[in-house]
Amino acid sequence: ADDGGGGGAAGAARVRLIVKGISWSGFESSPCVLGGMRHRPLHEYLSLIKRADFNALRVPFAAHALTSPTQPPLCASQWEME
Repeated sequence: ADDGGGGGAAGAARVRLIVKGISWSGFESSPCVLGGMRHRPLHEYLSLIKRADFNALRVPFAAHALTSPTQPPLCASQWEME
């Protein structure tokens, strides 16, 4: 039986879902590295995202970013600073 809510079983509690998201670009273009990785390590960005109460993270990527045999560094200390 349906409660008329369009997607749940009879008596199912309705829960309001609030999505607060951010889009983090970089994997969709060369050199397939998330934006900002030359400046700070990954854990600092993830901590910032968590502290800001984001609950969704969109990471657009190109197929070649996943199939490339080379792996760019994930830590700012591994980049050669210009």
